[in-house]
Amino acid sequence: MPADDLGMSFLYGTQVECLYSMPAKGAAMTAASSTVMTQANAGQVAGGAYQLPAGFFAAPSTQGPGRSMLIKGGGYWSVGGTSVTMTLTWNLDTTAGAALAGGLLGSTGAITPQAISTSGLFDFEIMVTCTATGASAGVLQTIGALRYGATTAINGMTATLGTFGTTMTTSTLMIGGVNAGLGSFNTQQAYFTEMFGAWSATTNSPSITLSNFYVFGLN
Repeated sequence: MPADDLGMSFLYGTQVECLYSMPAKGAAMTAASSTVMTQANAGQVAGGAYQLPAGFFAAPSTQGPGRSMLIKGGGYWSVGGTSVTMTLTWNLDTTAGAALAGGLLGSTGAITPQAISTSGLFDFEIMVTCTATGASAGVLQTIGALRYGATTAINGMTATLGTFGTTMTTSTLMIGGVNAGLGSFNTQQAYFTEMFGAWSATTNSPSITLSNFYVFGLN
């Protein structure tokens, strides 16, 4: 069937493509220090970390800017009776499982969840667009959002419509890198796409697990 009959123009010959779908959930993050939440082993062996190929962000025809990707995912968390905070970050790293100081795509601040929740859920998405390319002059612009909430039971969230902020238990936070974008970035380097988390304390065994993680190429 012709492409235009399917509602697709293919004007530029591009399409959205799922580059990676994490085939197994990550290990539970229970530490008070930054810990990788995605699959950490390199080489994509047995569900290992996904590595963007070198030059991914350079447009194939011109090697210039404009390439974009979308990162999505989610999972579940629980906390005990002591109020603790969690911080989540997303990185492009040269070594799987090790956060690169110059590879931060975005981060939350310290999130204080509702205490004594055994059924917390979260999901997120981050948009990434390359606005400059080069071995040391690449720039990535990032923006995204994280939703998290406490439920009485998994698949049991309830709400009264029109009363947001009083009975609804889902909160949304914005995620973003620095205002000027992630600069001095090497777009010719291969990078692992990863997520990290940390609790402020481990009292009463707080835990968060990344169950779903996807990387999409947008053009």
